[in-house]
Amino acid sequence: SALPLGKWIADPATADATALEARRVKSGVAFYFRFQTTEGKRDRLSLGRFDAEGVNGLTVAQAREEAARLTDRVRAGGRDLRGALEADALRHRRELEAEAARQAAEEARQRAQADAASAAEARSLGKLAEAYVQALEARGAKSAASVAGVLRRSVAEAFPVLWRTEADALTVEDLLRPVAA
Repeated sequence: SALPLGKWIADPATADATALEARRVKSGVAFYFRFQTTEGKRDRLSLGRFDAEGVNGLTVAQAREEAARLTDRVRAGGRDLRGALEADALRHRRELEAEAARQAAEEARQRAQADAASAAEARSLGKLAEAYVQALEARGAKSAASVAGVLRRSVAEAFPVLWRTEADALTVEDLLRPVAA
């Protein structure tokens, strides 16, 4: 860089006494926004490092855009620019935290709903029937395969809602539907 270490350069100041400034530092060039505080004192805000590609820092055009945006805030009565920017950052952080809390609550609600559905399925008529077939198989009952086939065809396939319903929520009428069919 042609700018000597520690030296400043600046775009021409506006009528509001704001300007984009750049300073040569050991690691490259840093951009600053110069403005006057409400007390009439000069102040500078760091805008970031220079990067010709704008990937790991700001291009000159991007730094000028940011300086123009900040100048507009000063013109709109924002001479306490540092305080306004801190308030903006705090407001933004609170908005992000609120959104994160909303998302966490929604995810927790969805997990609870999925857990409840999974728990209900674990207590379903289908699970009870499967446990009955497994008990038959464990005892070596020859009828286990036949019972499993009948339950699958006559209840699981013919009455899928009944198959998924919690067993303790079923009525006698519910259980008689497959028999009557």
